[in-house]
Amino acid sequence: MDDIPAARFAGPAAALLYPFWLDGFHFCVERIGAARGLYAALLLLSACALLVLANATPAVAAIAFASLARKDLTTRSHLRAVRVALLAVAAVPIYTFVGVIFYMAGLSGSDRWAVSMLWTIMIFLLALPGSEIASSQSRPVASWFKIHRLLGLTIAIFVLGHEVNHLLGLVGPDAHLAAMKALRKIYRLPVVEPAIAGAFLSTAATGGYLAWRASAKRMDGFRAFQLMSGVFLFFFIISHLNAVFVLARTYLGVDSNWDFATGAPAGLILDPWNIRLVPHYGWGAFFALGHVFVAIRYMMLRRGASKASADRVAVWGAVASGVVAILILLGMCGVRPGFV
Repeated sequence: MDDIPAARFAGPAAALLYPFWLDGFHFCVERIGAARGLYAALLLLSACALLVLANATPAVAAIAFASLARKDLTTRSHLRAVRVALLAVAAVPIYTFVGVIFYMAGLSGSDRWAVSMLWTIMIFLLALPGSEIASSQSRPVASWFKIHRLLGLTIAIFVLGHEVNHLLGLVGPDAHLAAMKALRKIYRLPVVEPAIAGAFLSTAATGGYLAWRASAKRMDGFRAFQLMSGVFLFFFIISHLNAVFVLARTYLGVDSNWDFATGAPAGLILDPWNIRLVPHYGWGAFFALGHVFVAIRYMMLRRGASKASADRVAVWGAVASGVVAILILLGMCGVRPGFV
């Protein structure tokens, strides 16, 4: 086998374990209420550790992907390892999407085994040898970049409004609902809503194509973040549109409002199915904003800005994206600041 570090297995291994960290978390929180003393403390500590492990899944895959992608890709097994690690970054929305599909098919509980089989197959593929990659010149895809950038700018306005709307969840469901009703007067218009959905799907499709091509080339950390956030968002968009248009409106016949998003009345934390939405929403909000900031970095570089300035925008933008994602998630989990 060619010389590829053991990191090639880290991404799919983390993705394979992800559903079971969530199951373990629910096992602990379900028993904390009736436990006492040291046992209760152990359950609480175990629950926290398991939730951290579950939320760390995209981070583990991201580190593995960045490590593999910064080396020259000379063999097909190396390229395979890069693309599997990239796919593993999206293990969270993939599991949510599969879970919704299996739920509507009446197969709840089987979703974890389906995704486990997927990642087991991926790990097996990584153990296979690969021939050398013949050097070739790829045709330019500048037009695809332009289309993707234009679509991205179009939906960025909607994403910004959507995340501000969710930030109001810290104030409470009523504040979120009031803002949502005001925004819906625009994006629920019969002409606007299908256009937005189409723009999201088109952005995901063009981004997926560009990510596939770009993954065959060596890249730096910023480029790696652009790809991993884009691939995560590819599956997040598909999962989110499926949840809103198919699960909520068609299958359940309910409004995709705050209660639907937060899994009321059970909530996100205590329900064995809903707990997967904690990393789903958190990483989704982070990557949605972070992807925009790294795109701004490349725009700055093309317009002659210094690399140091552009890098600072991307790094601090990612930090701000993380803060916003955490605040959104806290609000969705029922946390309210003392001044509210």
